[in-house]
Amino acid sequence: MNVTVYPGKLSGEASLPFAKTYVHRLLLASFLAGDMADISCECEDTRVMRDCLTALKKTPADRPALLDVKECGTALRFLVPVCAALGRDVTFEMADPLSKRPMEPLLTLLARRGVTVERTENLLRIRGKLRGGSEAFCLPGNISSQFFSGLLFALALLPEGGAVAYYTPLQSADYVELTLSVLRAFGVRVRGIPDVGWVVERNCSFTGPDEIRPERDHSLAAFFHAANALGSDVKMPGFCQDSLQADARMPELLRIIQAGEEDGPVRIDVSGCPDLLPPLCVCAALAKGRTTVFCHAERLRYKESDRLTSMRDMILSLGGSAQIKEDEMTVRGGELRGGTADAFGDHRIAMSAAVAGLGAKGPVTIRGAECVAKSWPDFWNVFRSLGGRAEEE
Repeated sequence: MNVTVYPGKLSGEASLPFAKTYVHRLLLASFLAGDMADISCECEDTRVMRDCLTALKKTPADRPALLDVKECGTALRFLVPVCAALGRDVTFEMADPLSKRPMEPLLTLLARRGVTVERTENLLRIRGKLRGGSEAFCLPGNISSQFFSGLLFALALLPEGGAVAYYTPLQSADYVELTLSVLRAFGVRVRGIPDVGWVVERNCSFTGPDEIRPERDHSLAAFFHAANALGSDVKMPGFCQDSLQADARMPELLRIIQAGEEDGPVRIDVSGCPDLLPPLCVCAALAKGRTTVFCHAERLRYKESDRLTSMRDMILSLGGSAQIKEDEMTVRGGELRGGTADAFGDHRIAMSAAVAGLGAKGPVTIRGAECVAKSWPDFWNVFRSLGGRAEEE
C-alpha cells in the first residue's frame, strides 16, 4: 500500500496505544505467574508474544513446541532463554529480516550452560535445561537490551538464581530498568550491582500483582511530538510523567535540536533511545541552518531495517541532506521538497515519512506504508482524524 501525505498541520487529541515494551513484559511475567494477563494487544508484535505464550501453554511440557515469532525480536530474545530455563524443547520460526538479526552472543552463552542450540536460516531449536549458579552470564553492554532482559526473566525461573553482567558500558539501561520494575512487581528478588550487572536471588517465584496497568507508548508519541515541533498541536493525554520508558526523552531531544547554534553541530547520543532516531532525523532535516550529528547509532543497523541507511535514503529522496560515517549520522537542516520515500518494511520509517510529509514543500508518497501495523495498525486513521491528509493508492 502506498500513502501520499500532503503538507499541513495536525490538531486535536490522540489516544495512543499501550507501550509494547510494557505489554511484552507484563504478558510474559503474568504467564510465568500462572495466569496470563488480559491486556489489549494493539499491534502485531504484542499479538505475536501473546500467541507464542498461548501455544507454549497448550503444548505439553514433554512435547516439542513450535513458536512462530514472525518479525518480533522481543518475543524471540525473551522466549529463547525463558524456554531454556523451563527445560522446553522449542523450535522458533522466524521471518525475514529477524532471521538475519544477531543472536550469537545469547546462543553462545546458552550453549555453555546446558542448552543444545540448532540454527538454520529461518528456524532456531533449543533443547535442554539452562543452568544458573555463581558464574555470571556476561555480555557486551552495547548489544540489544532484549538479551539482558530475557536472561533476567530466565534466571528468575531457576532455583539457584544467577547473575547477568556487562563488560562494556551499558547502552540501554532504561529498557533493563523497565524489565526490573516488572520483575519486582511480580515478586522476583533482583538487585543491581552498579556498573557490573544484576543478581537474581535463589528460589524466586512469579506472583501476579493485584492490578496490572501498562503505560501509554512514548515511542509512538514521539512522532506526534515531532509533528508538534513542526507546528502541529496534538494533545496526548494519559501519559506517565515519571516514565521509565527511554523514549520519554523525545521532547528534551527536540529542544536540543531546535536550540542548536548555527555555527556548529549539535551532537545527540541515541545509544539509549535508538527508536527515536527516525523522527528526530526528520526534525533535524527541517531545522534550517543547523546541523545535527546522531552518534553511537550502530545498533540501528539491526532493526526492522538498517535504520541509518533507511533514514539517510529517505531524507535524500525528499531533497534533504544526510550522510553516514561509521556509527554516526549527520543531518543538515534546510527544506524537504517532497517526493517518494520507501518505508523499507519498517514501521518507524513509515511513520517518520508521514511527519516529513507534513513539513515538506510538496507531498510525500510512502511506499509500503502498511508496515505501520507492526506497532500501530490504526496509525493512518488517527493521523487523518487529526486533520492530516493521507491518501491511499
